[in-house]
Amino acid sequence: MSVAYAAPAGPEDLPQIASIISQAFAGGTSEQTIEWATGQRLDDFRVLRRADRIEACLLLIPMGTFLGGQSVPTEGIAGVGVLPECRGRGRASLLMRQTILELAERGVAVSSLYSAWQPLYRSVGFEQAGLRMEYTISMRALRLRREFDRAGSDLEVRRADDADVPAIRGAYRSGAAGQNGWLDRGDYIWGRIPAHRGETRQCFVVVDAGRIAGYVYLAQRRNSTGMHDIFIADWMAHGLESWCALLRFVRGYASMGDKLIWYGGATHPAMLVLDEQRSIEGELSHWWMLRVVDAGAALRARGYSLGATGEVHLRIADPLIAPKERRLVLRVNDGRGVVEPGGRGDVEVGVAALAPLLTGFVSAQSLAALGQIRGASADVGVLGGLFAAETPATPDFF
Repeated sequence: MSVAYAAPAGPEDLPQIASIISQAFAGGTSEQTIEWATGQRLDDFRVLRRADRIEACLLLIPMGTFLGGQSVPTEGIAGVGVLPECRGRGRASLLMRQTILELAERGVAVSSLYSAWQPLYRSVGFEQAGLRMEYTISMRALRLRREFDRAGSDLEVRRADDADVPAIRGAYRSGAAGQNGWLDRGDYIWGRIPAHRGETRQCFVVVDAGRIAGYVYLAQRRNSTGMHDIFIADWMAHGLESWCALLRFVRGYASMGDKLIWYGGATHPAMLVLDEQRSIEGELSHWWMLRVVDAGAALRARGYSLGATGEVHLRIADPLIAPKERRLVLRVNDGRGVVEPGGRGDVEVGVAALAPLLTGFVSAQSLAALGQIRGASADVGVLGGLFAAETPATPDFF
C-alpha cells in the first residue's frame, strides 16, 4: 500500500501527530503536545499516511522574512517528525519533497526552517542562510554609556495590557523591517512570545508622548546559584531614549538578577547603548536554513540597497521543481527589483546557493569561489553588489 501526502483528515488525527512530534523532539508528553497541536490550524499540518496510520508529519507556518527592508512571503516549517518504526525508509525526505512541490504550486516565494539534520534539508534544496545568536551579560555590568546616563529617564515604563498588543506588534514590525533576516511574524510566532512551554512572560511598554515607543517580554528564571536569570523573550525600542529607558528598567531586576539573556544577530541596538561591550558574551545558538521556492517571486519581493543598480541574467538550476532550469533577468534600480523571464543565462546558480545569496549571508564572489555560482567575474561582481547586506539573523526560533 502506498504512502499518501495530505493535510490531516480531521481533529481525530491530532493524537497521532502529537505522538510523533513528542517522540521526535522529546519535548513533553503526547498530552502536552496535543494541547500545542490543537492551538494550531489543522490545515497547516502535513502528514504521510499509510491506511489509517500517520507515519510522518510537519507544520507549515505562514510568515515573512525581511530582506532589504521588504517582507518576502515565507512558509516556515517546524515539527518535522517520523514515527520511530518508520525511520530509515526515506519518509522525511518524501515528506519534504512533497511539501516543496506543494509550496511551488501555491507560488510561495521561500521556505525556512531550523535544521536538526542538515543533509536531509540540503537534499531538497535548503541551505544555511542566516544565524541566531544568544547573548548574556551580568546584570551588575548592565550600565548605560556615560553620555546616555540621563537619556530617556523621563519616559514612562508601565505594565502592558491587552489593548497595547496592536501597538506592540506594530513597534516590532517597524523595527524588524530594518533588520536583515528578521521575521515578519504571523500568529504562530507571536503566540510563542507571551507564553511558551509553561513559562509566562511579563510584558512592559515604554511610553513616549502617549505612544508606545518600546516594549519587553521577560521572564525570571531561577538558576543554580539561587539567583534569577532574566530572560528576554522579545524586545524592541525606537530611538536612543526608548532603548535607554528600556535597559534602565531591566536593570531594576539586578537585586536578584544574575544574568540577562537575549537573542539577536551579529549586532544588536542594545549593545550600542551599553557602556562596555566586552562584558557581553555572545555565542552561536543556531543556523537557520532557507529554500528558494519561486525564484522570480523571491527576487521581486526582496528589497535592495538604494545605491544598488544593475542587471544580471540568471540561469537557475532546481532539480526538484519543474522546469528544472529557469532563466530570469533581474534589473535593480532605486531599491526595487524587476524580474522578467528569459534572458541570456550568463550566471548559473543552483537553487541551494541562491538561498544564502538572496539573504546576503554569503557573497556571490564567495559562492563563485566554491563553484556554486558560474559566470564571468564582471557579472558575478554585479550580482555581489546587488545582494550585499548586513549578516542575516533573527531572534526567533520556531
